[in-house]
Amino acid sequence: MSNEAIAISCDVTDEASMANLEDIEVGGNKIMRSFDILLSESVKRHGHLCAGQIIGVRMAMLGCHLVGIDDPKSDQHRKKLIVYVEIDRCATDAIESVTGCRLGKRTLKFKDFGINAATFVNIEMGAAVRVISTERSRDL
Repeated sequence: MSNEAIAISCDVTDEASMANLEDIEVGGNKIMRSFDILLSESVKRHGHLCAGQIIGVRMAMLGCHLVGIDDPKSDQHRKKLIVYVEIDRCATDAIESVTGCRLGKRTLKFKDFGINAATFVNIEMGAAVRVISTERSRDL
């Protein structure tokens, strides 16, 4: 394994990136819980359904998948993921809910850049991806 980091940036509105995330399987086992289940958990935690919850769940699903972490709350992956969020809005609650990353666990970092974006870092693999949400995200 190389110590060289891999970093890419993508938009949550990129349909090719989001296509079939719920259908990803390894050895016949589904590895990412469905969007509907993750959204339901996020709404319970956040307190209401809003566009930020939908966008945040999508961002977290895509970010985790792209850095090779398919079950971020599992014991196997729990300490491999760090997420940097760039806005203190509803999407951040959704990202926290999906990933299990928390400020108190030092796995969720807040950088107030006022941009609806998050960087997902797999510290074991040295891979990172910055997922942004544009205005177009609300139309999906």
